[in-house]
Formats: sequence, structure tokens, C-alpha cells
Amino acid sequence: MLKQTILLLFIAGCCTKAVHAQEAAAAGTSGKLKNWGFNSINLVGGAAGENNSDFTLQTINGVRYKTWFLGLGAGLDAYQDKTYPLFASLRKSLFRKRNTPFVYAGGGMQVMGEKDLTEKEGGWNWHLYDAGGYYEAGIGYYVGIGKKGAVSMSVGYTRKDYEKTTASGVYAYQLNRYAMQLGYRF
Repeated sequence: MLKQTILLLFIAGCCTKAVHAQEAAAAGTSGKLKNWGFNSINLVGGAAGENNSDFTLQTINGVRYKTWFLGLGAGLDAYQDKTYPLFASLRKSLFRKRNTPFVYAGGGMQVMGEKDLTEKEGGWNWHLYDAGGYYEAGIGYYVGIGKKGAVSMSVGYTRKDYEKTTASGVYAYQLNRYAMQLGYRF
């Protein structure tokens, strides 16, 4: 788990460094976006489903062309069992302006964040985790802030799949959740 956390921090740091290396890429004086640019979208939110609700964190970094954005993302998903999603994300703004609605979809895999062996009262409890898929889709709205930034508000659907093997059997999880996220794009 420590290695995975360090890897995520390293990736986020590299992406942030790349953002600061960019020159003028976001908006001209007319309020319309330029054709090409690099964007970083950092989100905090929550996922609520049948079992419970918990928080999510994501950073997505990629290339924007006109109203299309394609990026790679990493995150932390604490719903039920902690996982670290690694995914591709596609976003489409409906207008070529800084204030615009958008739609998004993404998918990939996840790394399990739970321990395989835990101590409990009276002995040891072991779990074997088999990471599965991660999927998301939804709608949102960007509100332009300053010259280059935008606040991102979105609602959508997410799903994470994985298997957990214990001494009592194999359990397959297909967790369908609603998600709300608030973030900042720069």
C-alpha cells in the first residue's frame, strides 16, 4: 500500500510539473478556448451506492483539442474496499467556451489498497484480492475562473469490480454507485 501511495504521489507531482511548464494555452481575450492545450483536472467527491457512501479523489491529465479532452487519470476510491483506479478519460464540452456543460466517460483498472493479511482477535484473517475494472460516465459544467482555470461540477455513475477470496469463499463485487465531484481544471 505504501508503494502504491508513493507511486500516485509521484505521478501527481510529475503531472503538476508538466502543467507549470506550459505557456499560454487556455483562453484568449474573446473567452473562447484555443485549439490545442494541456489540461489537468483535479477532483474531490463522493460515491453513494447500495452499501454505503464514501469519498473519491482523482487527478486527470491530458490533451485538449477544441471541445475534446483525452487524458489519463489516477485516484483514490474509498467506497467499500479502498482501491486506486488507473483509467483513461474522454470529455466533450458542448460549447467552445470557458463556461460550458460537458459529458464524460472513462474506464480502466484499479489497484487494491487493502491488506491481504490482517490480524484479528484470536488469530489471523487473510484476504486475497483480484483487482478488476473501473468505469465512469456522467455530465457536468465548467465555470471559467481567471484566465486559464475552471471549476468543474459533475454528477454521474461509477462502477468498480473486484474479487475477494477469504477462508470462507470467493466473493465477486460489482459496485454500482452514483458520484458527485467538484474540482478545478487548469
